[in-house]
Amino acid sequence: MTTKELHGVDPQDPGIGPDRHLRLRELGPGASRQFLLHTGDNVVGSDGDCDCRLQDRGISRRHAVIRVEAERCVALDLGSKNGTQVDGKAIRESELNVGDDVSFGATLWLLESVPDDDVELGVEVELPTDHGEALSEQPDTLSLAGELSELPHGVELPAGIVAGRAPSMMQLYRRLAAVRRSTVSILITGETGVGKEHVAQGVHLSSTRRDGPFVALNCAAVPHELLEAELFGVGRGVATGVSPRRGRIREAAGGTLFLDEVGEMPAPLQAKLLRVLQEKEVAPLGESAEPVDVRFVAATNVDLGSRIADGSFRSDLYYRLAGYELAVPSLRDRIQDLPALAGCFIRQVNRESGKRARGLTVKALRVLQSRSWQGNIRQLQNEVRRLVYECPDGQAIDSEMLRDQGIEVRDPIELLADRLELGAQPMAALLESIERRLVVRALQQTEGNRSAAARLLGVSRNGLSLRLQRLGLVDGSEG
Repeated sequence: MTTKELHGVDPQDPGIGPDRHLRLRELGPGASRQFLLHTGDNVVGSDGDCDCRLQDRGISRRHAVIRVEAERCVALDLGSKNGTQVDGKAIRESELNVGDDVSFGATLWLLESVPDDDVELGVEVELPTDHGEALSEQPDTLSLAGELSELPHGVELPAGIVAGRAPSMMQLYRRLAAVRRSTVSILITGETGVGKEHVAQGVHLSSTRRDGPFVALNCAAVPHELLEAELFGVGRGVATGVSPRRGRIREAAGGTLFLDEVGEMPAPLQAKLLRVLQEKEVAPLGESAEPVDVRFVAATNVDLGSRIADGSFRSDLYYRLAGYELAVPSLRDRIQDLPALAGCFIRQVNRESGKRARGLTVKALRVLQSRSWQGNIRQLQNEVRRLVYECPDGQAIDSEMLRDQGIEVRDPIELLADRLELGAQPMAALLESIERRLVVRALQQTEGNRSAAARLLGVSRNGLSLRLQRLGLVDGSEG
């Protein structure tokens, strides 16, 4: 195996030339650093003004120079204490080829060629000036072409949130605009990580209640035994050692209460919340009921229809909460907004960390747009944060930095389809096997109650009976 092949360099790579760019990439376990080389002298050393700054043991202040010319590249040692080596041999001056190993002291690097699309910027962000001035606060509503997104009249989003231009997002904003002056309860649906709370904040800011409080409560994050007090409040003297509290409902008076993951609310509290919605009054623990003026906005990433079918969520509460529904699209359904989102997140991390990532290359952007993003915008934000931290200051995130994709969460149906051995059985037999398992599981969960099992499966009771006969299953007790 050649040196090029050992390091994953294409043997057919044209190497050094006028239409190629050169990069030094660190080798070794956990290595992530790399430096894009410019035409002329690239100084390697520990000084702050070096082009390739290495604050490593054994690196001199001005250790070496990598000189890039039109048709050649040369390494020159600058009399460093621990020397410079090319392919394991100490040098004073040596011509370099793509795929060569270069050692500066104890660190090992590979010279690579980079195509134009992994240097040209697909997303560019503003960097601080050389005088250390802070990044300007660019409006985060910038579209792909740099023009402001045209939100419907009266619709306002929280500061720092990218207003999408994808058709699915514009439809969402139009639907939001239609109810911005009403007090109807709103149910926001969408996958995990799509930004449902940001949409809820947009509902509040766009409404006539914008000057009132916006109060949020994640129903899944509070233990069930504490959720009642957190939501409805506690009166004085309820019990020894129990402090009184107003509760989130009364805190939101005159404004908006956002109930996230409302599908996880336990059944006893659902009945009490339903009364608040119907009577427009709240009864804290140990106190009599009092009127309350609150607009309710709830969100869920689960199918409440299936929760209603299995009896874990009240249908009457659903209809009260879902006076109007807003469906937030997944990142896959608004992928044309990814460049604006990524640019916003790069600016944020640059400001927070003092990093100087210049943006994304065209090739890196294409790679990101090709991913499935099961974790949606939250996953993109976390990935961009990691990439900015690993990106050398003053450079752009390129495709080489995207090699480690981490854990890609996949749809369960997709995983099942991938594991099935096609050809081992006819498709009809495979589908019947899956159907049998689902029916048996539903009967087990409902202790043989056919009516409950049918609701769980989303079929009629008669439809379940026919399936039991066709599959040759012994059915459980009548429900």
